[in-house]
Amino acid sequence: MDRAFLFHELLTSLNQLLVKPNEVLFVLGPNSEQSLEVIQSFQPDFDVRVFSTEERNLSWARNIGIRESVNEIIIFLDDDAIPEPRWIQNLLTPFSDGSVGIVGGWTRKGGSLTYQQRNQVVTNLLNVREISDGASPNDTEFFSPLGANFAVRRDVALAINGFDNFINWWGEEADLAIRAYKKGFRTIFSPTAVVHHFMAPSDYRNGDINLIKVKVPIRSRAYLMCRHANSLANIGPTLASSFQNSIRSFEWQAVNNALTEENLSRLKKELVEGVRAGVVKGVTDRHLEHSGVEETNESKQIYEYKKSNENEKAKVTSVLPLFVYREGPTDGAGGISRWIEAMCQAFGKAGVASIFVTMGDFYSPTKIQFTNGYWLINLGSELYYGLEEVSDKYPTDLQIFAVMARNFESLIRSSFGATHIIVPSFEGIGNIFLNDERLITTLHTSTHESLINHPNLPFNKATEFRIKLIENLEDNILKKSRVLIANSTQVVSKLGLESDSRVEVIPHGVRLCSDSRTKTTTHGDSGAPKILFVGRWEPRKGILYLPAIINSLLEQGFFVDVVGGDPFNRKIQDLKESKERHGDQLVIKGVLTDGELKNHFEAADVTIIPSIYESFGLVGIEAMSHGCGVVAFSGSGIEESLSGSENAKFAPVGDSELFTQLTSALAWEFKLNPKRRSQSREFIETNYELSMISIKFLQFLQNLPLSNPRDSF
Repeated sequence: MDRAFLFHELLTSLNQLLVKPNEVLFVLGPNSEQSLEVIQSFQPDFDVRVFSTEERNLSWARNIGIRESVNEIIIFLDDDAIPEPRWIQNLLTPFSDGSVGIVGGWTRKGGSLTYQQRNQVVTNLLNVREISDGASPNDTEFFSPLGANFAVRRDVALAINGFDNFINWWGEEADLAIRAYKKGFRTIFSPTAVVHHFMAPSDYRNGDINLIKVKVPIRSRAYLMCRHANSLANIGPTLASSFQNSIRSFEWQAVNNALTEENLSRLKKELVEGVRAGVVKGVTDRHLEHSGVEETNESKQIYEYKKSNENEKAKVTSVLPLFVYREGPTDGAGGISRWIEAMCQAFGKAGVASIFVTMGDFYSPTKIQFTNGYWLINLGSELYYGLEEVSDKYPTDLQIFAVMARNFESLIRSSFGATHIIVPSFEGIGNIFLNDERLITTLHTSTHESLINHPNLPFNKATEFRIKLIENLEDNILKKSRVLIANSTQVVSKLGLESDSRVEVIPHGVRLCSDSRTKTTTHGDSGAPKILFVGRWEPRKGILYLPAIINSLLEQGFFVDVVGGDPFNRKIQDLKESKERHGDQLVIKGVLTDGELKNHFEAADVTIIPSIYESFGLVGIEAMSHGCGVVAFSGSGIEESLSGSENAKFAPVGDSELFTQLTSALAWEFKLNPKRRSQSREFIETNYELSMISIKFLQFLQNLPLSNPRDSF
């Protein structure tokens, strides 16, 4: 089975390891042309060699890797496993002990923070169990790593002739560990060498633990029992028990309609055939040398890539940032979440790993994935374990944060080992990490400005108390953070931090969009300019002024797209009345996907932003990156961000008449002069292009002196 769909994320994750491999060898089986194409499309920061074999045999493929490798330590990883950023260095450290021949990592179940395997031991009858961390196997047990996550000394692997080629799949790593032990080499586990195993569909299983073909794995077990049992008389009961357990499992699946009668009959037949073949081979070869590395000579190298050493000194290699925010990167998410997502994706393209942790609720499960070049973790109910023990009635926010900090430590930090924890000051989440010298607070807005000067909700005693509490939590973070990163000098001023030496101003960045305007627009092509509004329906976003501005533009014949949330807001009802008069001239949309929003930006000539207050004005930057002009109210961060461009115009807050006049004039200029669109993009490329901003951010982190340097939490 060609599992090419796995290779993009696999290669991306390998390229983000803090310690890169010297080279990566891929051994591809028959019909793997698509996998090869994906590998060839990458230019990672390590050498790559690809070998092909007609054998569809996992042990055979691994033996090719042992034979062809030139490195002292060989690390094995499955194509459906994604390593955490410190994986290699944490696998290599135990090899400083010369008696260690094999090191296994801990393996999480793909998509969660629970473990598939930790300290696994096996007996010579291939019975498996886990022991607690720090415990030792008993006299009849051996540590056995998972094939998806372990390393072996090459000379040890060669000394025992590698993997047994008869074992196509199942138990091959246990067999290797047992034989290494008999040669005097120990196997140990490194708990912080973690991979996430997603168990993709294969020839033998359907994507999870349910087997669809059983002859090979049961044959392997029967064979290994015969090879390693102290006495052949001992294998009967254990093998019979394994056989009966498999039969019961299949019959249970059939009862629950997970297996047809035809497949049930086939699986039972495969069990019998597998046991018979394994016992015959195991008894016959019990005292013979197995077929291993020396026999795997039927392979050929089909591709080689040598890494480039250009700009090696400029690379950011020692940074592993971890962002924490309540809201994840979903369609319609707010500016802070979108900024974190964009930064993480840009870091990934630069070969730097990053982690985005979002806050779930009391009822949601924790989910983890490696997607779009970064780690996305949604912490659910596990984040709040033990909260009921804090107080019988109403725990304070600081007590809640203390519980969350303890759980966060056990769930995330121990294996990922982030170098910096980056948390927005707004909403007080950073109080979880006040005692950690790696806390960096980002300043996107201020509680006072956003919730008091420009509230979105009517004040009452309850909201006033809550806002005051949030403001106190924000103040607490600002006092105790070692470093503060602001997106504009305007927000620094609003927080009264102009003379604070801890402050660094790094603006937000956006991806530069293509130079071609979309031909598929939301309106008919009558020649009139198109105006776009994007934003939430909140007082701070200027919705008190928006209907008058839009109605005036409609009366002048402009087309207008309105994109944003809260369809029940009274002001949007006013616009719906306008739509009845103007028909298709006005388009009203709710929350859109990023792709849909991109189409609206590219179709527009001018984006209007009548916000009363914006700390930075990310929407304006995004609009200009698509080639739009921008009209906004003056006096906030958006004016600071865009005042250097002729394609951004500003009116005093509340002056809807001047705002409309500026919009009308700028829209016609964009309609009649296509060069204006290029000017907008050039301005963004010079000042806010995402990769440029992300590298600046990473280099700032890398140059920060740590008061207590260490590699991980």
